[in-house]
Amino acid sequence: EAVAQYGCPGAATLEITLPADARAIRWQVQWFEKAACRLPEAPWFSFAPAGVAARGWELQKMGQFIAPDDVVRDGNRHLHAVEAVRYADAHGTLRLDTPDAPLVAPGEPALLNFTNRFASLRGGVHVNLYNNVWGTNFPMWYEDDARFRFTLSLG
Repeated sequence: EAVAQYGCPGAATLEITLPADARAIRWQVQWFEKAACRLPEAPWFSFAPAGVAARGWELQKMGQFIAPDDVVRDGNRHLHAVEAVRYADAHGTLRLDTPDAPLVAPGEPALLNFTNRFASLRGGVHVNLYNNVWGTNFPMWYEDDARFRFTLSLG
């Protein structure tokens, strides 16, 4: 019923790779046999490490890291197209690369949030894998297999 009526994938996998020779963790999220659906859809991959502060996050956009709260008033403070996300504090650095899904929501998964407030980054960052909520840059009624890769580097 979830596949036929609501567009859920027929199968999904999460593959986690822990290379012995590297300080990185790789995730691969895949789904198969997704049925087309006209209902609003927006699956997310959330990265919310325990114990992180609201400060310390940066977004890599066009090759440069910027603070997520460095957005003009009435600009989009809730969604960013990124190459990577980084968190740094006195204990070290985490870097999340997201080559297949660049749309990131800092703090909370929110597609249609047009307020001027900033979400608390204690909630981590949330990567939008796909959505059909608006008709720009995403296909409507998506019914294909999909794969999304993520790499978390520790420094």
